[in-house]
Amino acid sequence: MFIRLDGAYDDLQKIRDTPIAAGGRTLRLADIAEVNRGYEDPATFLIRHDGESALVLGVVMQNGWNGLDLGRALNAEEKQIARALPAGVRFTKIVDQAVNIQEAVGEFMLKFFVALAVIMIVSLVSLGWRVGIVVAAAVPLTLAAVFVVMLVTGRVFDRITLGALVIALGLLVDDAIIAIEMMVVKLE
Repeated sequence: MFIRLDGAYDDLQKIRDTPIAAGGRTLRLADIAEVNRGYEDPATFLIRHDGESALVLGVVMQNGWNGLDLGRALNAEEKQIARALPAGVRFTKIVDQAVNIQEAVGEFMLKFFVALAVIMIVSLVSLGWRVGIVVAAAVPLTLAAVFVVMLVTGRVFDRITLGALVIALGLLVDDAIIAIEMMVVKLE
């Protein structure tokens, strides 16, 4: 019987010493079975990469951790592991989520700064200097307040918050322009 274990069993001897109750007696697993660590033969599923047999090591980030920091740490470990491998065995990264995170953050920052520049230029040109400054200042001040609140409450900067900030950016600009326009109309 092949068993895949997770949890407290981190040593082969602990598995051998697992108590088994049978026929009113308590035995150790090693008394009634041979316990070995190894590969399943015959294998129920095979993993192949680039047409060759492979072993897959999956690393999952804990909640609240920085994916970019994890990517840098994994790159450092990858180099150490690759140096220690025997001849003919190579260590290849199949998926690197840190690259996707970096691209998403970079894309958001680019869109944010382009949107901010367009908002400032359009506001200054169409609404005038004094009114345009109020609309243009609303976006960075509000986002700065959002980042402070996220920091204080322990929220993380992930894809969900990026999407929410993109939506909020559009609503914020629209609301700022409407509020300023209403004030200008009332003052006139």
